[in-house]
Order: sequence, then C-alpha cells, then structure tokens
Amino acid sequence: MVGAGNASAASYGPGAAFLGKVVKYTDPKLLRPSGELDVKQAKSALDECLGALYSVSRGDTVWSKLFSHTDVVGLKVNCLAGQHLSSNPLLVQVVAEGVQSAGVKPENIIIFDMQDAHLAKAGFEYNRGGKGVQCYGTGSDYDSQLTSQGKVVTNLSKILSTTCTAIVNMPILKDHLYTGISAAMKNHFGCIMTPHKYHHPKGGDPFVADNYAIPQIHGKERLILCEALTACFDGGPSPDPSRLSECLFQPNALLVSKDAVALDYVGFRLIEDERKKRGRPSLKEDGRAPMYIVTAAKYGLGIRDFQKTQLLELPKV
Repeated sequence: MVGAGNASAASYGPGAAFLGKVVKYTDPKLLRPSGELDVKQAKSALDECLGALYSVSRGDTVWSKLFSHTDVVGLKVNCLAGQHLSSNPLLVQVVAEGVQSAGVKPENIIIFDMQDAHLAKAGFEYNRGGKGVQCYGTGSDYDSQLTSQGKVVTNLSKILSTTCTAIVNMPILKDHLYTGISAAMKNHFGCIMTPHKYHHPKGGDPFVADNYAIPQIHGKERLILCEALTACFDGGPSPDPSRLSECLFQPNALLVSKDAVALDYVGFRLIEDERKKRGRPSLKEDGRAPMYIVTAAKYGLGIRDFQKTQLLELPKV
C-alpha cells in the first residue's frame, strides 16, 4: 500500500498568487438557442478567463505557462448523467486545442472518465491508439497497489497515476444526493476504483477532501474549468429525465480557477441561491451540507472563506 500522507498547505496549495482566485464568466450567448455551444464565444470566454486568472492581457498565452511539449495531459470530464448534464464535447475540444497550442501533441491529450460507455453516452467519440486527441475510460485499468490518504484507501486509475503528467479538471456543477454538491474536488471520484465507498450521507466529509489530497490527484491538476452553463440544483447528480425542469437551471457560466476549494465554495453558493429561489431547503437543512469544503480548507488545499475569495466576474460592464 502506498501512503499518501497528510495534506498540508506546504505540500498541496495551488500557489499564493492563485489562492482564493476564481473567475466567473457569465453570458447567455455561450449557448445557441438550439442549446448547442457557440464554440467561437466559448473560446473567447476562456481566453478572457485565463487572462484574468493570470493577470495578463492575452489569455491565449497562458497555455504555455500551464503545459510543456513533454506533458501528457488528461482532461478529466464528467459524463455520468448523460448528455443533458455532462461535459460538453465542444467545450472539451476548445480546451484540447488550447493545450495543443502549448506544444502538446494531440496524441498526448487524453479525454477520460471512468467508463467508455459514460463517454459515449455524453457524445464523445472513442479513440485509443489512433491519430489525434485520445478518448477512453479507465475501465478496469487501475493500479494494483492501494493508495491511502486520510480515510480513503483505493486504487487509482492508471490514466491518472501512470500515463498523465498533468490534468485539466472539467467538472459539471451539480447538486449531489450524498455530498451536497459535485464540482471540482468531487469530480476526482472518477479517478478511483471505489468511489461508492465514499459517498457518505453526511456531506462527503472528509472523504472528498481526503481523495482530492492524494498527491497524484491534486499535484497533477494544472487548471480547473467547471461547466455551469446548465447546472443542477436538486435531484443530482443524475436527475430523473422526467423531472429535469424541476432540477436544472441556467447559470450560463464558466468557472475557472486553480483553487478547487474556492471554486467549490463559489459553486456551492450558486446552488444554494437557486435552491432558495425555488423554495427548496438549504443543503444544511437537508442534512447534506458539503462540509468537505471546510475540511479541504483546513488541510491547506485552498481558500474557503468567502471574504478572502477573489471572485472576478466577467465580462466586465
């Protein structure tokens, strides 16, 4: 068994310049009336987000700060809920093109989740070993050796542990039956063999934080792009298709950060605000407040205090 140790600010923090910094880009035009992503708008929005995150005038130059031509980059998507609430293949394509602009070969970019079937259901095309960007699930390909971090003891996906040198975390903002919300930290449950063991009915604490603190997970994460174009405020993580109008809302937003704790807290507030508007009980009242966010902040994984969070709202008016 590999012991990952205890999380600490010195070991795991995203870097002082990025602690608490979250960029929120909101624009209804990111989605066309048909519901399809406007790729040109999305690329422009992401460039603005990266520019704001790194305090540079041209966001397209940030990719070379994030990756080198020697990297093998995993794009960890979230496809469990099917097309209505999964990573958008067109947005993932925009990110893959950005990674390539840093000199990474298309064949060294892997779009991945737990299973091939989940990816296919969300509209991704399988490619393992062919030309271009790769796309496949972990399947049964996990480390034979256990990794231990806090209360999490599991096997890591070899895509994460062995193949990739860097990760772009691409979650969907969702309500979650057990963990309160699913966003940046929770998305990495898709990198382990036994996520079912840690869907604890008390807000996922401390399991989501412990899992994220695994060095191979947190240490390889270079960027987080949380999709909140369509999000879920109730009935998640995979709402009943017959109840979508009662469970989904349209923030029309992208959340970009290097601090998963701060991003998850911003996402938590968005979901809570929508639940209040719809007359739903708060997550705390519902017995599933995502306390793992507090725990992750105590570990030094990021900033949870909203007073210390630097939320940059774009586009500027």
